[in-house]
Amino acid sequence: MTLLLLLIASYLARYFAAYAGIHYFFNGLFYLNTFQFLATAVPLIYPNWYKPYAGLPSDGYQMLSLLKKNI
Repeated sequence: MTLLLLLIASYLARYFAAYAGIHYFFNGLFYLNTFQFLATAVPLIYPNWYKPYAGLPSDGYQMLSLLKKNI
């Protein structure tokens, strides 16, 4: 949820930036947050070689499980 809010905030902030350098900063922040949001929205269980998250579900997998449970 936090990533989605950052994504929206950086999208809006890049249009209100007064200077080109700040505009480029918010533009980069927008693309970074977009990639990060899409990467965590993929429903999967992390493999064992991905040590910090081995065996844990991604955010997309948790959302998919909740949706299936409610239907």
